[in-house]
Amino acid sequence: MNSVALAIELLVALLLMITIAYCWLLNHRLKSMRADEHLMRETVDELVAATEVADQSILSLRKALQNSESTLAKRIEEAHSVQNALDLQLDKGQGILQQFAQIVIASGAASGAQKTPENRAQRPAPSIVEAPGEGEKAA
Repeated sequence: MNSVALAIELLVALLLMITIAYCWLLNHRLKSMRADEHLMRETVDELVAATEVADQSILSLRKALQNSESTLAKRIEEAHSVQNALDLQLDKGQGILQQFAQIVIASGAASGAQKTPENRAQRPAPSIVEAPGEGEKAA
């Protein structure tokens, strides 16, 4: 029995050594896993921070877009007002030009009636000059 007890004790010692070696291996793996977890947490924290910065940037860009949009809308409205005012002034100017041309024609006809036919032949009849852009009104 002594040899059987010794064999069992040796088997138990061997199994105990295998268990210790396996525990040491597991401990080593757990340490590396914890180190990786720490790195992973740092990476996740950096990603969260980057996401927050990106969100703030997006909000800032949206505000800038809204400001630009409202400014552009105001400028377009002002441009339409200026265009309408210029169209009105152009119409008035064309009306004045036509009246002036009629006055010139009428004064030329009146002074031509007082002159002799020889003088009329020497002096060319006034012509109506069409205003630039006439007939090309913007819609």
